[in-house]
Amino acid sequence: MKYLLQIGLVLLVFGQSVSFSSHVYGGLLDDYPQNETATILTTGQEIYLPLHVNNLWGMAIIGTVDLKAATDGMRANDLYPIKVSDDKGLAIIYVLDYREASLGPYQEIMTLIGVTTNPNATVAKNLIGFGSSYFPAVKDFLSGKVPDTGVYFEKISLDSPLAITTGVEVWGIPKTYEQFQIQNRFWSTTVASVEVSFELKKGFGLWSPLLLNLASWTPTDYKQTRGSTLLSGWGRTGLIGSNDTFVLGENLQRLSFKPYVWQEILSGTDAVFFEGSIPALALSAIK
Repeated sequence: MKYLLQIGLVLLVFGQSVSFSSHVYGGLLDDYPQNETATILTTGQEIYLPLHVNNLWGMAIIGTVDLKAATDGMRANDLYPIKVSDDKGLAIIYVLDYREASLGPYQEIMTLIGVTTNPNATVAKNLIGFGSSYFPAVKDFLSGKVPDTGVYFEKISLDSPLAITTGVEVWGIPKTYEQFQIQNRFWSTTVASVEVSFELKKGFGLWSPLLLNLASWTPTDYKQTRGSTLLSGWGRTGLIGSNDTFVLGENLQRLSFKPYVWQEILSGTDAVFFEGSIPALALSAIK
């Protein structure tokens, strides 16, 4: 079943590295303005939805996890890890630096499991559904033809109390506080955290526009929700090399995470985080 793993990784790299049009989303934050009425948190703080980020830098590490470990640890209803082989599932580690955002600047590290709402669908259909997240126009075309797929928040930590409260109360994301170190240069990225520490050599990367329309689900710790994220910017993608080093924390060791592909989200990328589905009227304007 090794070829299934290769298909899944190729889908991810291809989806993140090749644009289906000659441009990325234009005016993403203008197309999806924030509500005029504030959302009041239990702390008394006011936030405005959808959340806006107008200067994002990040690093995604794409790999596989043990399918049984991912399944056993998933605290969600009617949600299942996506298979890429008989015993492997799909996972992504995101290291994100929100340099300019509506919640203020902060950094976070996420471990996400690729998931489907239909475990009985073929491996190909689930992978195509997931891969279409990186081709938003294709994803809209495939709606109803492939399973609803996206990512599940396995673990997330960050250094902003306001963002933690927002994540818990609006989405039900079980965020925890942590300060970690990120050193990013053109040729290398170093991250030190409880979840994962790594030194990544970016000797070669394929540059391309970066588009994303990603569904995400939270555990049942607080409340299970399905949210949506739109992202527009530029990125570069490459393969994990023999000179790259990874030290996995307890959770990633349990999952037997193995990295294969890296993708850098270049500084200046825009993102919009929705409570639920993306408004259909606005979405039609960017096809």
